Amino acid sequence: MADPNLGAPTSGPQTQDYPGVNTHSLWLASPHQVAVRSLGGDLGSPNYFQTVEVKRHDDNPPSGGGIPGNIVLIVGGMDWPRPTDWSYLAPQPAPRTYYFGSLYHLDGRWRWSGGRMRVTRQYFQNGLKDTVFYSNDSRGRSDYIIDIVTLWSRSMQFRVEEAEGDQLTAKIEALSEELR
Repeated sequence: MADPNLGAPTSGPQTQDYPGVNTHSLWLASPHQVAVRSLGGDLGSPNYFQTVEVKRHDDNPPSGGGIPGNIVLIVGGMDWPRPTDWSYLAPQPAPRTYYFGSLYHLDGRWRWSGGRMRVTRQYFQNGLKDTVFYSNDSRGRSDYIIDIVTLWSRSMQFRVEEAEGDQLTAKIEALSEELR
């Protein structure tokens, strides 16, 4: 599947480190669509199985602790970290908050990663791209790496499943009307 059409970059990539953090949050105030893929990970890691749970909270970020929302996607699982194709979530009106929490499998159970997270963000004409590097310990390996792309509604690059001709036009018009 082709990469999402983000258009030309409008800024250079910026990287931020988050020691002791395992969950990347993304608050989106305008209509959008999110796509996620795995880029793999450090196969030298002792933690062979990695996963990221993607939760969506249908509102602004809550104040206080905890991660609200329902799991809408699981990237990875009981397998070596390896590159995957894009998984597109349904287009959403705003506001929405997404949480991308990393877990690893060791000694027969899943544990939350907690070593370090590094996020590289870049803005484009049609959206933004976050590449998230999760490390299970403080040594800084990239045990699991995912790409998160957010397409703004104005880009009209939403992925529409199984639509042709008039059906595609009708779906785009209905979606545009819903997002207004």
